[in-house]
Formats: sequence, structure tokens, C-alpha cells
Amino acid sequence: MGMFIILLILLATFIIIISSLVLTYNSLSSLDEKIYNEIENIKKILIEDLKLIDEFNNYINLDFELIEKAYELKEDIETSYNIEDLIRYNIIIEALFKEISRIIDMESKYNDPEIKKLMVMRNNLKNKLKEAIINLNEYIAEYNDTLDTFMGKLIKNLSDFQKKEFYEEV
Repeated sequence: MGMFIILLILLATFIIIISSLVLTYNSLSSLDEKIYNEIENIKKILIEDLKLIDEFNNYINLDFELIEKAYELKEDIETSYNIEDLIRYNIIIEALFKEISRIIDMESKYNDPEIKKLMVMRNNLKNKLKEAIINLNEYIAEYNDTLDTFMGKLIKNLSDFQKKEFYEEV
């Protein structure tokens, strides 16, 4: 009878460990998907920013190189899933918009209703991007915390789940 109880305890322990592994794996998979979706969201916002540059070109005299850089950047953004690349692209986009602001100042077009409308759209995109970055970083924090658990470490050693870097705001 004592041996039977020991076997039952071992079986129950094994079931608990396997259940915990499965739950942790499912949690990591779910968070990984949320991270992927938020990266996609960030990419869409960055691409919308680049489209705005083209819109500004209808109302101010943008340098051809600036427009060309925006189109090159669009292609890079569409194919990247690397957070460091997206941060770099965002820095470049911010620099492009600083140049646009400089041109708007130089041409004294801040009162132009179309320019104002585009500036409002730009601010809305910046706010969306900030929100998306916050969401992404929350998912990454939860993902990394899950990987730091005992079961997470086991899964990390047996799979391709690895710690993820945070998106540093510009």
C-alpha cells in the first residue's frame, strides 16, 4: 500500500510538472504572438508616417533626397522584424520630420490649413506610436519575466524562445 501511495504522489507530481510546462509554453507562445502583432502595428504606423512625408511634398518644397530616403526606408520597414532596426528607422523618420518642420518655418506655412491638418495627423501618429511602444514593452516584460521562471528556463533550453529587447523610445 505504501508503494502505491508513493507511485500516486510521483504520478501527481509528474502531471503537475507537465501541466505547468504546457501552461508556461502556451503563455510564451501567446505573448510571442502579441509581440509580433505589436511590431506589425508599429511598422504600419512608421509607414503611415512616411506616407505623410509624401503628402507634405504637395504643399512645401521637399528635397528630392528626402523623399527618396522615405521610399527606401518604407521598403526596409516592411521587411524588418528587428526591434533595433525599427528604432533606427523611427530616429530617421523623426529627423525627416524635423527637416520638414524647418522647411515649413522657412516658407512660413504654419498657418496653411492643409499643413495644419497634416501636422495634426503627424501628432496623432506619434501618439499611436507611443501607445504601441508601451504595449510592446509590456508584452516583452511579461514574456521575459515568464522566461525567467523555472519552467520558462526549461522551455528556453528546449526551444527557440529567447529573451527579447525592449523598444527604446526616441
